[in-house]
Amino acid sequence: MKSNSRNRCSYKKRVRKSITKLAVIVFSIIAIVTIVVLVSGTAQAKEELCLNKYYKSVDVKAGETLWDIANENNDNYGDIDAYIAEVQKINNLGNSSDITAGMTIIVPYMAE
Repeated sequence: MKSNSRNRCSYKKRVRKSITKLAVIVFSIIAIVTIVVLVSGTAQAKEELCLNKYYKSVDVKAGETLWDIANENNDNYGDIDAYIAEVQKINNLGNSSDITAGMTIIVPYMAE
């Protein structure tokens, strides 16, 4: 009988040890993943915080399109379609891309 109870106690201790080890490993993995996510999020936030949106006026030249102007002024801004949509909105162009030579339009740009 004593050997049976010893075996049970020994088994329970091993199970507890295994569970404790597993819990420590799981906690460590969660902690490492959390740290990596926080550090990468902080790095991205720092990059994003460095850029501010400004506006400038651009005189439209003969033959120039919104696409041409967007390509010239879209440094660090991102998606060209979103940029053109914003230029249209700022200049009350609706969904139109009609601009003519001699017009002055306002365009956004990103800079430090």
